[in-house]
Amino acid sequence: MKHALTDLVEVIFPPGLRKLTARALLEAPTAFWQAPASTSGKYHKEDECAPGGLVLHTRRVFRMAQHLCDMYGIRENALLRSVVLAAALLHDTHKVQAEGEHSRFDHPLLAAKAVAHLLEQYPSIPPHAGAQLLAAIESHMGRWNTSARCPGIRLPYPEGEHCWLLHTADYLASRKDVTIE
Repeated sequence: MKHALTDLVEVIFPPGLRKLTARALLEAPTAFWQAPASTSGKYHKEDECAPGGLVLHTRRVFRMAQHLCDMYGIRENALLRSVVLAAALLHDTHKVQAEGEHSRFDHPLLAAKAVAHLLEQYPSIPPHAGAQLLAAIESHMGRWNTSARCPGIRLPYPEGEHCWLLHTADYLASRKDVTIE
């Protein structure tokens, strides 16, 4: 299943950001590749609630992010576009840590922490792009940044177009009445 996202990585540049994204996907917990996007079925399409649904959801978020970048005129060779697309691929990589586990509310922080660790190994990535990548991942939950189940955690709120693009792509891609091939 790990090859299910590798074709999407190819549109990301510069090469360092592309390599970091590919490596972060390879190092994602095994459960990411097998888990449904939702176990309750409340927040995702039916086909995303089956095994492998989280990867399907990730592909859809990526595609929606491409559409949003196109709509806002963010060119294919723009670093901002690549940051948003990389964040789309990595935003839910730590949503489930082990097979059969429910979604973790703090998954944006866990995913960003894993990516931050890798960023140190790719010095060719401009520092501002790395910071934008981490911020977009951490804040992708938008206004749903608190949970009664985890009262001690408040996720960052989106600030900046990179964060809002990812949050919007994630939100729209998970709507049951929005179809993305």
